[in-house]
Amino acid sequence: METNTLSTKLHPRHYLIMGLAVLAACTEPANPPPPNHAESAGIVKQPLVTPKERILGVANWAGVYRVTTRSSGVWNHDTGKFTWSDRLTYRAPMRVTMVPFLNMGLGSVAEGFYSLNSSYTSTINDQITEANKGSCSRNSSPFSTDRVIFPSDTTFQFRAFISHWTMLECPAVATLLDQTYPSSVSGPVFPSLPPSFFTFPLPTENEPLHLKARMHFITIGNTVVQSVPPNPAWGEMPIEWEIEWDLWPEETDAELILSAEGYENWLPLGPTDVPPVSLNPSQLPEPGSTIKITAALIPLVPTFADRAESIEFELVSSNLKGISMNKPLDAEDTSPQDLQFEEAPNTALNLEFVDKNRVKTPQGSYNHAFAELSAFDFGAHGTVKAIAHLPSGKVLLSKLVMSDGQTQFNVDSPLNIPKRDSQSQIADSWKQSKEAMALADNSDLDKLPNGLGEEEHSGDGLTLFEEYRGFHLKGTHTRTSPKEVDYFLNNNYGPSADSGINFFASLTHIKVHKLDSGEFGGGTPPTRVLNVNSQESTHIVDQHIVIMNRKSSPTETSSITVGGPSTPWMIQSIELITINDAVERTSHIAHELAHSVNVPHHGDLGLFKARWERVGSDLYEIPSDTPGFPQSMPSVKIQEVRVEESNQSGFPPATIPEVIVGVKCTQSEFNSLGGEESCIMRRRANAVIRSDAPLVRYVMSRPELPGTTLCTSTNGSSFNQDTGVIYNDPQYGQAIRTTRHGQADQANKRGDCAHRICVSDFYKHKPAYGATENPSCTPVRDLSSLMSNPIQDAPR
Repeated sequence: METNTLSTKLHPRHYLIMGLAVLAACTEPANPPPPNHAESAGIVKQPLVTPKERILGVANWAGVYRVTTRSSGVWNHDTGKFTWSDRLTYRAPMRVTMVPFLNMGLGSVAEGFYSLNSSYTSTINDQITEANKGSCSRNSSPFSTDRVIFPSDTTFQFRAFISHWTMLECPAVATLLDQTYPSSVSGPVFPSLPPSFFTFPLPTENEPLHLKARMHFITIGNTVVQSVPPNPAWGEMPIEWEIEWDLWPEETDAELILSAEGYENWLPLGPTDVPPVSLNPSQLPEPGSTIKITAALIPLVPTFADRAESIEFELVSSNLKGISMNKPLDAEDTSPQDLQFEEAPNTALNLEFVDKNRVKTPQGSYNHAFAELSAFDFGAHGTVKAIAHLPSGKVLLSKLVMSDGQTQFNVDSPLNIPKRDSQSQIADSWKQSKEAMALADNSDLDKLPNGLGEEEHSGDGLTLFEEYRGFHLKGTHTRTSPKEVDYFLNNNYGPSADSGINFFASLTHIKVHKLDSGEFGGGTPPTRVLNVNSQESTHIVDQHIVIMNRKSSPTETSSITVGGPSTPWMIQSIELITINDAVERTSHIAHELAHSVNVPHHGDLGLFKARWERVGSDLYEIPSDTPGFPQSMPSVKIQEVRVEESNQSGFPPATIPEVIVGVKCTQSEFNSLGGEESCIMRRRANAVIRSDAPLVRYVMSRPELPGTTLCTSTNGSSFNQDTGVIYNDPQYGQAIRTTRHGQADQANKRGDCAHRICVSDFYKHKPAYGATENPSCTPVRDLSSLMSNPIQDAPR
């Protein structure tokens, strides 16, 4: 036989109440007097008329708890300075259960919402020696409060929850000298103040049953002061407190249920008409999206016939910088609150506008009410609660209807806006669409497909929340995907670079996003940071964009990725030469872009430019100055020239103005020409010097073609293969050659380029995988046969 067991979780205070009740029952007299034993005709019972007895006579109380704290200032001492700024806003439903035989009430705070910003900076001689900064807006957990006690028949004492401030924490980033590390910040510790400070009058017999407090005070340590001192002494931290709470008798024969239209799929949107740099929070733009919220009175027993005299909605909202991760750029103190009740649409719903966080119905008779909430940020999140006041003087705190897939049940939770998990700031509908329900808001687990990229260094530097909140790119808002590795490019080269950009994207499987100047950076001096409007709780690194420019001089002959190869944080810019040939330009641009995601050449150096000059029957090689090679390399008399593919000998009939020569360096057997021949990261030559014949030049009759792949090996597959290559020439037959340029430099993580990709600035790759100085090359080209300046006008 099956048995259905209903399991109920009780709050600890309930166990305490039951235990004390049992104890009280066990200690009653064994033979209690009959009911009228002490009565006589001359004695009349007195009603319970004291204020304390009125309060204890009501078992269940409910209401709202609100706290705001502020603290900021500077301590000055000799050459040192300590600057701090803290702000906390907290809202939560509150309940108290009165226990008459104990002469007290046991309180609890339900799930609420808080916004916390906290920072400090310590400097010596204007140099920062230590700093800590953290911020977040998130749901808070339920917990027990202090007790309600009654010092007299006309007063009560209640400190609310105060001692639990450390539960309100946010992740932070700390700096000690030049090092940063994860940290945290929390709400201020409540001072130890005398009980009389929290003693309040009880409502008299003729007043409604309503327990309340409105407190505004300033503390330094455990002392209450009249005002914030303009120049606090070192170690004195004034804190301004605003504490409010209201409690009324709670109705238990009905419930107030909150819901929202289109709740399952609603997403917050920011305004569309926003200046790129700053906002004026007092002049609201049009909201990006709105959502209508309903509070409905639901009887639990047939005899309940009351309607609400009034219904009030209360919002607690995030207040993120800007409206997206990169707009506006300088939005520290100018952003509108992310979610707001606007006056006009709520007045149209017959509500009275209290402020941007509260609207309510006029006095009347209601079984439901509507309110409209406006969004001003693509990452806006918060909570809404409602409270209904009944003619009986009792109240109802709003609840939600939840489902486990089989049954529905009501829970004592706020309405999360948007629909989201209480520990997340991201809408469930977006997470579901990206198959990211199990991911944390601060995760960065994006991976390239097919095993591409560095195995240990995945991600794109953007957390799940930052991808959800999104970016303004080319004037349009875009939410990026946690299933793609995102890369951001400011293309100043022009439309002719698009084929190279697209080629880079197709080879790497990186999602390339283009953005305009003015959509990144901010600050003074401006930076290349993309996710400028971040908060520490959902941020892992400042991710940078890459700027690509066209070199202005048409005589420039080489491009450069300044600061690379590395991740975007090191890439100051990509400076490209003008290339007219479309195929060459496409491969060339993809090559330089790959440097900006940490992909290096197949080795260091190994090629130089030279002029081959005929002097009579002799041929001389006159190098141009090449970075990494000795300055003013001397000319060399070439002993023999052979065609690589046919092995036929023959000097060129005339001077060749420019030849790109591949050569081995004494420093390494590897160079940038080795490895897979079709890879875009392998450099190319017109001629090659083999180390076993340094005075012979092998000229390629078939040019080494622009790269078309991103290699997955360090070996070559044709003319660079280890075993050499057999050429079949139609005219001269078969020619066998040793490997032309050799392998890529596997020991120094060169070649296998598809597995070198790293986009995230979280990984601080130094240029060229940690090289501390620029590489150098002493070429193997037979220095003993140098000639002493045979051509007087030969350029160097």
